[in-house]
Amino acid sequence: PAKNVVAFDVDWWARKAVAEMCVANGAPNVAIQAWCDPSWLVRNLKGNSLIISDCEGYEGALFCDQWVPAFASCTFVIELHEAFVPGVTERCRGMFADTHEVQIVDMRHGMPLRARPASFTAEEMLRVSTEARGPQQWMVLTPLSGSLPAQ
Repeated sequence: PAKNVVAFDVDWWARKAVAEMCVANGAPNVAIQAWCDPSWLVRNLKGNSLIISDCEGYEGALFCDQWVPAFASCTFVIELHEAFVPGVTERCRGMFADTHEVQIVDMRHGMPLRARPASFTAEEMLRVSTEARGPQQWMVLTPLSGSLPAQ
């Protein structure tokens, strides 16, 4: 509860839904913005942040075109959209190869997340966990101890 969270979504209805969820869950520490770009990251990103990204192919421009000093100590979970932007996986891997452990996690169609709210049917859970797209990949980037700034 003491940590600041910034959520981004280009869709107004998604920002509205996040705002409603924050109120319902008593989470006043969430700032909701429409757009994130590398210049925002340069100006605002703090070290040791957790970044979870699903930006439909924009991950290459957001994380792989410009090095942001705070990146060295951040942990990332990035959904890859290789079908939208061919080569983005290797670009991201190359950008972080010297500073992070890089792990690719496959989400196979037909293998939904195990935990399921009682209100979700098995079919709904499959659609939520795979976005009905088929195979998906996520890149998990964990900072190497040598890349962390001195504390």
